[in-house]
Amino acid sequence: MDPELHLEIVYENNLDTDKFARMFNNKAQSYKFYWFEAILNLTKDTDEDLTR
Repeated sequence: MDPELHLEIVYENNLDTDKFARMFNNKAQSYKFYWFEAILNLTKDTDEDLTR
């Protein structure tokens, strides 16, 4: 039996870019760079509309 995962994804376009940029100020938390790079790579590898 395969469990089903039901997620309701809500799209909001209200990113505070200043706060987002400050997230990368602390180089000691470099894992954030790797996660961000991974997300960017996923978005460029797909033709799917990611705005929804």
